[in-house]
Amino acid sequence: MDRAHIRGGEVVKLYNGEAYRIELTGGVTVSPLVIGWTNGADSIVEYELVKTDISTGPDTTVDKSRVVTANKVTDTRTKRDMTAQEIADRDAVSADIAKVELDKDKKFKAVLKVCWHIVKDTVPVNAKSNPNNFLTWVRSLV
Repeated sequence: MDRAHIRGGEVVKLYNGEAYRIELTGGVTVSPLVIGWTNGADSIVEYELVKTDISTGPDTTVDKSRVVTANKVTDTRTKRDMTAQEIADRDAVSADIAKVELDKDKKFKAVLKVCWHIVKDTVPVNAKSNPNNFLTWVRSLV
């Protein structure tokens, strides 16, 4: 990407090269995309991506920032080591997701057991006679 379409100080879209056609406010179509072109609130400006890697370990994160000026858009990506708190938060979320997946797996297996018993007609007699007994029996499989 080497140029950006901005409107009113906000990035509309990023482009790589001139070979694009864009529609501006008021129905005006522009092609090719020439850096420095301006029409009302719309401008085609230079785009720059700055990448910095200051990480030293395996647990990293990327901080992103964007600066939009009248003649340039600069995106900054800084790869850095995660703080102890960020690692703890990530691990806590991972543990929660694993617990939810385990609960889903247990429920799925219980449903399969119920289906198997129904197909094989091996549902206990007392569970067949009363819906509450049936629910109690299903819960016992979980």
